[in-house]
Amino acid sequence: MRWILGRRSGQIEPSLVDPRLGELQAAKEILAEIFRVRAGEVEEMIRSRMAEERALPKAGCGRRGFG
Repeated sequence: MRWILGRRSGQIEPSLVDPRLGELQAAKEILAEIFRVRAGEVEEMIRSRMAEERALPKAGCGRRGFG
């Protein structure tokens, strides 16, 4: 698949790349609305959560509450 960047906004056009990218963008917009934060803050929340997950010891199937 090709990554197509918008020249003005610098954003990726999800519909032209991968349907999952569009779903991810929609989820980020929903989170921003729910938490009343900017898109950049949602991105930081996701990165922080991923860092927390990497820092946890691997146990069970790798998911909290299911191991």
